[in-house]
Amino acid sequence: MRVIALLMTVSLAGLPSPAGAEGASVSVSPRFATEGSTVLITVRVNPDPSLRALLVEADSPRLFRSSLVQLDGARSARVHTLRLRSLPPGHYAVRVVIDHAEADEDAPPDATLHAKFRIVS
Repeated sequence: MRVIALLMTVSLAGLPSPAGAEGASVSVSPRFATEGSTVLITVRVNPDPSLRALLVEADSPRLFRSSLVQLDGARSARVHTLRLRSLPPGHYAVRVVIDHAEADEDAPPDATLHAKFRIVS
């Protein structure tokens, strides 16, 4: 079992980041929780002069929540954490859009990261 988990970790770590998301990641903790739990969504981004905002969405058939986090370019924090409390049961899809300045020709394109988690009754 440990070998399978290690192989999955190694194979996932080798996936290329979407364009505009080099060094960025999203994680959810816990991935499985009971109704009424608090779920943390952690987004890591490398500070860059073109960074403007993070749009974080959690979506399920029974609930949709989103949050817009303003960023300050190269002075932006590397780690951003959002807490979701009292979520109803369901399968949730997390989408994070990394927004870069449109006027900057050298800015990478906007990028989207994804994660999933589940709340059970």
